[in-house]
Amino acid sequence: AVFTGLFMISASAAVTWSLTDSNTTLTISGDGKMTNYATKGDAPWYNYRSSVTKIIINSKVESVGSYSFYGFTKLTSVSLPDTITEIGAYAFANNPKEEAYSKIEQIIIPEKVTSIGNSAFYGCKLLKYVYFNAKRCKFVGISSYPPFNGCTSLSNIFIGSEVQWIPDYCFALTGITSINLDDNVRQIGEGAFYSCTKLKTVTMSYKLESVGERAFRGCSALTN
Repeated sequence: AVFTGLFMISASAAVTWSLTDSNTTLTISGDGKMTNYATKGDAPWYNYRSSVTKIIINSKVESVGSYSFYGFTKLTSVSLPDTITEIGAYAFANNPKEEAYSKIEQIIIPEKVTSIGNSAFYGCKLLKYVYFNAKRCKFVGISSYPPFNGCTSLSNIFIGSEVQWIPDYCFALTGITSINLDDNVRQIGEGAFYSCTKLKTVTMSYKLESVGERAFRGCSALTN
């Protein structure tokens, strides 16, 4: 069986969704931006959060709506297209009061992403690898709600070759142990690695032009 739904974004755009493979694969298709939901439970597929293991967002979809996949505790795979420009607040977040949480281990942030909302990946405790290719991204949530807050297993961050700016508080409050910023990185934003208590080694290029305030504040294990 295939379950489908339709939600209008504007008069000229629509995004559809479908469930396949015994409700384990959720596919988002269409053209335009997804709805930004006000809170958890508002997305039409929310009741399938305990069965979905894979999320596929097809090309031409331009955003991931706020709270779209909140509390998807069986999730192991997320595919984001190159057309994505925004990832909404709490889009893939988990409830910290529940013992179950998302099983995703890696995420690729496409290069056209310009903003990531508050706590977008909050509490994804098994997330280990982030491939950050967003070369025009300036906003990643406010300081109290950085996007990867609570990602305690996050130990490997790969910065895309065209990324010149690490946004403010982008990787704050994560479990990273080292970071290598290659020759293209020119600026490290305010609080970019704030309170990464496991961070031991940082490699920076001589081409680096500025380091924001509190960029490494609270990195108590930093030795190199």
